[in-house]
Amino acid sequence: MTKSFPPTQEQLEQKLLERIQQVYLKILGHQPQQISCKLLDKNLTVIIEDSVTQPEQLLIDIGKGELAQEVRTNIHLAFEPYLKSTIEEVTSIPLTDLISKSSLDSGRTSIVAILAHAPELTISS
Repeated sequence: MTKSFPPTQEQLEQKLLERIQQVYLKILGHQPQQISCKLLDKNLTVIIEDSVTQPEQLLIDIGKGELAQEVRTNIHLAFEPYLKSTIEEVTSIPLTDLISKSSLDSGRTSIVAILAHAPELTISS
């Protein structure tokens, strides 16, 4: 029987990045250009580049920016439970808070997830 060691910080960040990208594609049907994750103690920061979906972009293109922002807000509300459960599943730690904000102008979404405690990590060599 082999003993399993905790992941390194880089391994955990990479797994989070991959799973968030998968859930983004599965739930929203959109493939962001780039996702970055950074874990610091119990704080996880996620930046999603090119997070604007085709329907939102269509609304922007026809001059319906306010409606696009309303759609974006509702997408965030609907997507948060999926994002929260994905982070909790990957880290095996419950979240105490999840804050997200999007900018249709820049096409970025930023997410801050606060874990109940810092994950156990192996120090990378």
